[in-house]
Amino acid sequence: MSNLLPVQEKKHLKLLYKKRFAVIALRACMVLCLAASLCLLPSFIYSKNEENSLLVKKAMLDRQATGELKQSLISAIADINTRLAVFNRQNFLSPITASFIDPILQSKTSSVSLTNMSYVVNPNSTIATVTLSGVSVSREAILMFASNLKSMPGVSNVDVPITNFIKESNMPFTITLTVMLK
Repeated sequence: MSNLLPVQEKKHLKLLYKKRFAVIALRACMVLCLAASLCLLPSFIYSKNEENSLLVKKAMLDRQATGELKQSLISAIADINTRLAVFNRQNFLSPITASFIDPILQSKTSSVSLTNMSYVVNPNSTIATVTLSGVSVSREAILMFASNLKSMPGVSNVDVPITNFIKESNMPFTITLTVMLK
């Protein structure tokens, strides 16, 4: 079988077939890209919806967290204000003032160290109970400290339990004072 087409015509036809093949390949790529886009479209729509719902949830949580934080701050401030109101009352007579603490500290000797001081005020009377705790080097130091406390003005009773005298040295002690408030 022989080819009757001239060489120039053959080249032109080959070029034409190559162009057609390129066009068909490009169309196939376009169809392939379109199909891939169509396959990815539901995933894209789903992810966008999830993103929007998560943003809405985040905004709700932010509003809720802000509200809870605001409520906790308001309750903390109210609690602090009620605690501070105790000190602002005009009829509150606290025995724990500088004029009361200084004589206690001056009446203790160097062999007595205080670790705790607490008091309870009965709101219906003018009596306060003050408890002093600490460590003493000797029994004599506790007795001297207790006698110094008895001589303080306003102190009506000093209670030194006998259990404070069990050890010979480095003795923990607790002394209870009854104080008349002015």
